[in-house]
Amino acid sequence: MKNSVGLVIAVLIISVLAGVLGGYMVADYAIANYVATHGASFSATSTCSEGTSTSTPVVVGNSTLNMPSLAPLVAKVRPAVVHIAVVSYVEQFNIFGGYSVVPQEGLGSGFFIKYDGKYYVVTNRHVVKDADNVTVKLYDGSAYKAKVLGTDDWSDIAVLKLINFPKDKPIHYLEWGDSSKVKVGDFVIAVGNPYGFDYTVTFGIISGKERTINEGNGVVVYDALQTDAAINPGNSGGPLVTMDGKVVGINTAIYAQAQGIGFSVSANTAKKVVDDILKYGHARWPYIGIYMVDVNEDMKEKLDLPFEGGVYVAKVVPGSPADKAGIQKGDIIIALNGEKIENSDTLARDIRQNYNPGDTVTLKIYRDGEYIEKTIVLGEKPKQQGR
Repeated sequence: MKNSVGLVIAVLIISVLAGVLGGYMVADYAIANYVATHGASFSATSTCSEGTSTSTPVVVGNSTLNMPSLAPLVAKVRPAVVHIAVVSYVEQFNIFGGYSVVPQEGLGSGFFIKYDGKYYVVTNRHVVKDADNVTVKLYDGSAYKAKVLGTDDWSDIAVLKLINFPKDKPIHYLEWGDSSKVKVGDFVIAVGNPYGFDYTVTFGIISGKERTINEGNGVVVYDALQTDAAINPGNSGGPLVTMDGKVVGINTAIYAQAQGIGFSVSANTAKKVVDDILKYGHARWPYIGIYMVDVNEDMKEKLDLPFEGGVYVAKVVPGSPADKAGIQKGDIIIALNGEKIENSDTLARDIRQNYNPGDTVTLKIYRDGEYIEKTIVLGEKPKQQGR
């Protein structure tokens, strides 16, 4: 019996050691291969504020694996990240039968960007929503009151400006990357303040692209990035950064029923919103003015449709661009400017990413057994209404 137990323990130890060795070898190969492919450099002679070593020797048995370090990248990114503390004053019913005004506190993350020679902080809308006081703490420990310049419900983005910030104080800022060029499997880091643990760094990959996230209250975020880099409460508004130090996403949500599933607003969406807020005071989204339903197999069979996909127009908003162009309830949209439309997400994403209010588009429509085309001048999306 003792011999059997000993044999089992020995097998387990060998299995664990093999797994550790295999994990280190896979990680070492994966990171090294990424660096070689993408041209990022982690030279041993590079210096950073947290030390000069950029690689970590890992000894497993008789082998020494040289693991590239993320320290230079982290040293570049962290000083541009900020801690955001908010206070909202709300009325609550008290035990004396009246109402008392009580403070409610919240926290989040953000980061500096540079626009037209000036510096601003980008974060999530839900971090600063309904806040009466917003305080931004920098990496060096200094803190400043901030003004919310604008927010956008449709992308969960907000832009802040620091009040009484010294003009001669140096600011570290981050640059936008092109999120459309990010590939599933690319390495990323997330930096933020989860649960108040300032400037926490987590590491992972891009797990998926073009995700649609329903945040409730009619707010739907399109073209989100999915990552397995750990994101927790307090990370909201912090940057998701690739190995070249560029921001490709703004961390915004997690899937509460699972582990390792987090979502970030894509940088291309965020940059458009930030630019609009700083230029117009609000985000300008193109708008057709319809309510849509995806054409599924049941609908295809019931309506005897000779094609796959498309979107069914369930309602046309009176006075909208669609109404003015003659779009009708019951129409099925199958193409936008010659490109096939698979579903409502495809149509909404294509319009948001590629067009602006005032642009003209052509929709191919199936109506009463015939194909027709309608030309629409896109309007500007009002709050909480149609697409």
